[in-house]
Amino acid sequence: MPQSRKCDFCDEVSGGSDNTFASRYRAEFPDRSVFTTGNLMVLPSLGQIVEGHVLIVPRLHYVTIGDLPLELVEETQVVAELVRKGLRETYRNCIFFEHGARESAAGGCGIYHAHLHAVPVGRDPVQQLMKQHLFVRIENLGELARASAGHSYLYYETLSLERYVCRVDNLPSQYMRRLLAEFIGESHWNWRDAGKEAALRSAFTQLSSWFARHGAASAS
Repeated sequence: MPQSRKCDFCDEVSGGSDNTFASRYRAEFPDRSVFTTGNLMVLPSLGQIVEGHVLIVPRLHYVTIGDLPLELVEETQVVAELVRKGLRETYRNCIFFEHGARESAAGGCGIYHAHLHAVPVGRDPVQQLMKQHLFVRIENLGELARASAGHSYLYYETLSLERYVCRVDNLPSQYMRRLLAEFIGESHWNWRDAGKEAALRSAFTQLSSWFARHGAASAS
């Protein structure tokens, strides 16, 4: 699928300057990728909920992880396991989530380009989420397309590697960011208001170093 001219991630991936990362950081460093493959990029998230919060982003424009072709889903799973290892060894164990908003009416963060969040946390809000949403258990990311059946969805992977998905018609903007931040006692969750972040710079340095030592061999 081609890149979208109006997409913040597509512009960033192509080296453009009309994107939020460039407006905040281009004078400091040319890109924020800490690890890349031919199809994917691992990026420290703008609006670090905690230091080490990263995104796994396909280079081409897909709206959700559930829309990826099978071979790219499999590559995403390999990279996700590498990210899990890198975060665990650099920070702590992590959870994964995605609000797979397939249309603007479903909410989302305002950028409709697939991105899977990985956040190193010490506590897991899975029980709170289970009280609010009707999740079903899935075994891997390859089941997202079937489980969501074309609907927008919320995907969540626990600290203990359990994977869940539920269909959602609408969620507030940055719903999971806000919920997770409140659960772990962090006040900063809105990526649009983040400005320049010491935590992002530190995560870039720490994780670039880890992936330089471990990434190529682990992903092969």
